[in-house]
Amino acid sequence: MTSLQMKNKLIRSIQSVENPVILEDLYRLLHLEVEDMKKLEVPEHIKKSIRKGQKDIKEGRYFTNKQVNAEFDQWLKK
Repeated sequence: MTSLQMKNKLIRSIQSVENPVILEDLYRLLHLEVEDMKKLEVPEHIKKSIRKGQKDIKEGRYFTNKQVNAEFDQWLKK
């Protein structure tokens, strides 16, 4: 879908909205400026957990989705 097609689709969708609360939310969303957006503050304990997870991945301490599903299937069979 091109940008123009997406814009036209959005315009049609907005025109069909009757709920004033949704319209207000859409208006605020469309008029946000990047500098007005609040920066997400990640607490230090979460940052620490993320760093630990990244280190675990680098050092090969992880399971793939396929491995976890296989283990889960085995557990269900018990």
